[in-house]
Amino acid sequence: EKPLVDAVVEWSKSDEGKHFVAAPVNLGGGASGGTDGKVGQKTMTRTAFDSLNIFNKMEFTKSGGTITD
Repeated sequence: EKPLVDAVVEWSKSDEGKHFVAAPVNLGGGASGGTDGKVGQKTMTRTAFDSLNIFNKMEFTKSGGTITD
């Protein structure tokens, strides 16, 4: 009995769940960046947002992103 987000985050870190989680967007170490244009933007279309996995949706929302139609 816990909130869904907490349960999903916990499951994603398990041996079973980690295979279903996309690697984070890495920008460190002088990398030029490997973003696919979805994460880190402040605005995004509904279609692009719907194509994100649950964790990227949560990060986009928490970072103040807005969805356009």
